[in-house]
Amino acid sequence: MEEELRQLVAQCIKASGHNPLSQGALESFCAAHGLTRVGLFREYSRHVAQEFSEGALAFWDGNRAMNQLGGAALEELEGFALDVFHAFDHGEYLEAGDPAGTVPWQRYTLPEVMAALAREGLQPRT
Repeated sequence: MEEELRQLVAQCIKASGHNPLSQGALESFCAAHGLTRVGLFREYSRHVAQEFSEGALAFWDGNRAMNQLGGAALEELEGFALDVFHAFDHGEYLEAGDPAGTVPWQRYTLPEVMAALAREGLQPRT
């Protein structure tokens, strides 16, 4: 399943003008792997979070992947998947009072992703 997740995330990163997750990919993936939608959201978010935390996935690619998930199912995201979505969202912008030179994803996204992984008992796959 990990290879299929990698391919699905890659499709979401490369897509322009459409969201691959809105075109039946969620249902197909769930059926192929015996997952509920919530289970898929968790696995997809876990994959993105671990790849990002390991440096294998750039912030903007991870952000695009999570935005695609949010675009397809934001109202359904909960728990870990929602935490990862918000962590990437938080890294898009500086907050008022951030010092000059602040890199939002370094200040916000990476620590929030690491905390979400830790709460789930997950670690980067080093």
